[in-house]
Amino acid sequence: AADGGDPAARLRLGRALATTDPAAALHELITAVREPTTRDDARTAVLELFDLLGEDHELVRSWRPKLAAALF
Repeated sequence: AADGGDPAARLRLGRALATTDPAAALHELITAVREPTTRDDARTAVLELFDLLGEDHELVRSWRPKLAAALF
């Protein structure tokens, strides 16, 4: 598992978990969004996962505000 000190590892882990555990993937990816070095790639990965799940999915509804908070 990724630790808090390696945003790139969190980004890789989030991408790897996207199809098997989307909730865990979103946790890792949103954490990576908060880091300047991985912000853009992580944001893109989150949006791709949101698209995969669909706008009406409960994870999308609950994590979209967290993405916004991490970006601003």
